[in-house]
Order: sequence, then structure tokens, then C-alpha cells
Amino acid sequence: MSDDAPNRDPRRWRVVVAFLLAAGLTQAVWLNDAPLVSFLEERYGISEDTAGLPILVFPLLYVVLSIPSGLLIDRRGYRWTLRAAVVAMAVLALARALDLGFVWLVLLQAGLAVVQPFVVNVISKLVLDWFEPDEAVLATGLGTMGMFLGM
Repeated sequence: MSDDAPNRDPRRWRVVVAFLLAAGLTQAVWLNDAPLVSFLEERYGISEDTAGLPILVFPLLYVVLSIPSGLLIDRRGYRWTLRAAVVAMAVLALARALDLGFVWLVLLQAGLAVVQPFVVNVISKLVLDWFEPDEAVLATGLGTMGMFLGM
């Protein structure tokens, strides 16, 4: 156990719920631009392809940053990584609400995309530290469900 409490700590289910919420938020900030594509086209006078950039950056950056996020989770611990990622996500999401123009929207959305793997990839280590093998599948499934709820 690297970061936290014993495997039978009564807080373990609250930890999974906290992760579920954080994972759900990463999906929500990603996909909340999808219904706005036509609005973005009109507002900024851009093409549909260009208006889709804020959505496209997420899967592209996730692939690139999955290994570095895993390395950080292993080196600094999942608690530190998750906290830093959630704070960064909050700051970037709030800054995105300022409507500073399309270029800033894409840059801030890219920042949120950078944060996503640092949240989502925490679940494996979290479950390993907090749960016995007989509960690991349920805990992983519940944590991962947060991504689908966020969609």
C-alpha cells in the first residue's frame, strides 16, 4: 500500500464515490461543447470542423498523456495527482466560462484534456490500495461508471 489506509478502511467506498464524481466531471467538461458546435460556428464565424476542435483535443491528448499520467501517479501518489488534477480542472473550467474568444476556448479545453488522464487513470492504483481482491471489480466498475454518468 503506497498512499493510504488499510484495505478494510470504512472510508473506501467514499473514496470511490469521490473518484466517480471527479471522473464524471472530466467527461462533462469534455462533452458539454458537443451540442454547441453550431452555436460556435455562428458566434465565431468558423467552419464546423474548426468548431469541433474543442471536442477533438480530448481523445488526442488522452492517448499522448496516458503513460506520463501513470508515471506521475506512481511517483507522487494518486491522492496528490487527483487533487492537483481536480484543482486544475476547476480553474480551467471557470476560465473557459469567461468567453475570451475561440482560440482561448480551444486552449482552455486543451488544458482540460491534459488533466483528464491524470484523473481517469487513478482508479487502478486507488482500487489496489483500498480494496481487497474480492471487492476490486465492484470498486473499479463503480469508479468507472462516473465517466458514463458524466456523459
